[in-house]
Amino acid sequence: MTGRLALLALALLFVAPVARADDAAMARFHHEQAGQHYRAGRFDRAVQEFFLAQRLSPNSRTVYNIGLCFLRMRRPADAFFFLSEYLALDDDGDGAEARRGFAESSLRTLAPSVARVAVRVEPPREGAVIYVDQREYGSYGTAPRVLALAPGPHRVWVELEGHRRATAEVVAVLGEEVALVLAPELIVGTIALEGPPGAAVRAFDARGVEVGAGRLPLDLATPPGRVEVEVVADGYRPWRGFVVVTADERTTLVVDPERAPGPTGDVTVTANVAEAVIELDGEPVGLAPLVLTDLRVASRRVRVSAPGAQPWAGELEIEADTRGWLTVQLAPLPTGPSPLTWVIGGLGLAALITGGVTAGLALERADQFRARWSAPGGGAVAGLRDEASALALASDVAFGIGLVALGAAIAIYFATDDANIAASSATFTRRPR
Repeated sequence: MTGRLALLALALLFVAPVARADDAAMARFHHEQAGQHYRAGRFDRAVQEFFLAQRLSPNSRTVYNIGLCFLRMRRPADAFFFLSEYLALDDDGDGAEARRGFAESSLRTLAPSVARVAVRVEPPREGAVIYVDQREYGSYGTAPRVLALAPGPHRVWVELEGHRRATAEVVAVLGEEVALVLAPELIVGTIALEGPPGAAVRAFDARGVEVGAGRLPLDLATPPGRVEVEVVADGYRPWRGFVVVTADERTTLVVDPERAPGPTGDVTVTANVAEAVIELDGEPVGLAPLVLTDLRVASRRVRVSAPGAQPWAGELEIEADTRGWLTVQLAPLPTGPSPLTWVIGGLGLAALITGGVTAGLALERADQFRARWSAPGGGAVAGLRDEASALALASDVAFGIGLVALGAAIAIYFATDDANIAASSATFTRRPR
C-alpha cells in the first residue's frame, strides 16, 4: 500500500476513534456507500468508504471487506495485509466460517505474488508493536505477524513497553517469506538486597505484577520505577518496603525484619518489699508487683532489688503457653555488731595499755629502792618503796578494768552481730496459661 491511500488506511485502521452519539449512524452510511461502489465496480471508492466506516465503528467484517476490495483492485500486498488482519480478529457473525475459509484460501493464492516478512520477538512478548521504514506510516500490528511488503530492503523494528527498541534490516523477496526474529532488551535496574540469609524475596511493580523473586542475599533486576519488596523468613515477621529503581543503576536495600515472638509465657513477680525494682536480662522492666507478659521461651535472668535489702537474682526457664509466679523474699542488709562493742573495747584496750605503763614504772621504782637499800650509807628509801607499791596497785587496777572491758566488748559483739543473717530467697511455680 502506497501513497495517500496507504496513509489514510493505516490512520483509520489503527487510530482509536473518538466516541460520538451518531458514530453508528455515520458508519452505516459509509458502509452503504461502500456497498454501492463495490457493486458498481468502483473498488477504489469502496475501499475509502470502508475505511471511514471502520474508523467510526471497528469490526472484523469491515476489515474483511477492505481485503476483498484490494483483491479486486489487484493489489496483492494490500489484500494479503488486510485478509491476514481479518484472520487475527474475532468473527462470530453469520457466514464467518465461509469468510475465514475464503480469506485463508486467498492468502495461499496471494503468497507467490507477495514479498512476506514473518516478524516475531524472542522471548515471546505480548504488545510488541511493529514498524517498517518510517514511523509516520503507522504500525503494522503486533508481533508475531506476517507482513506483506514491497520487494527490496526494509528497516523493521518493534517497540515494547519497558524495553529498548529492537531494529533489523531485512530484504523482502517476491514470492518468499523471510523470517525475522527481534529481541527487545528489557530496560532494568538492579536492587542489591541484603538481610537474613535464605529469606524468600518477591518484588512487585506499581500494578502489583510480580517482577522478580529469589532468596537473600540477592541481586534482583527489575523494571525502573517504584518496586514493592516482600521478604519472608523463618523466625521473623513478614517485611514489606518500597524502593525506587533507576534504569541501568544499582540500588542497595537493607532488609531488617522484626523477629517473630514465637511461643511465649507469662510471669507474675511479687516481693515482700514494696516497689522493689525488677530487672529482666539486665534491663529494668518495672516495680513489684509486676506481670511480665509474652516472654519468649528461653532461660531468662531475673533480678529483684530494693534499698536496705539484699538483692535476689536467678534464672527462670520460660515455657510455652504457661504462667509462672515468682515470689521473692528480700532479706535486710547486715548491720554488724553494736557500736558499744568498739567503745567499750577501746576503753578496755586503753586500760590495758595504762596498766602496762604503770607496771613498768612500778618495776623501775622497785629497782631503785633495792639499789639504794643495799648501797653503803643507805639513804632515804621509804619514799621509793611507797611509790613502787602505789604504781603496782594502779597497774593491777588498770589491768583488771581492761580485762573486764574487753570481755564485755566481746560479749556485746557476739550478742549484736547479724553477719550470718539469711540471704534473700524466692520461690517459682507455674501452670498452663
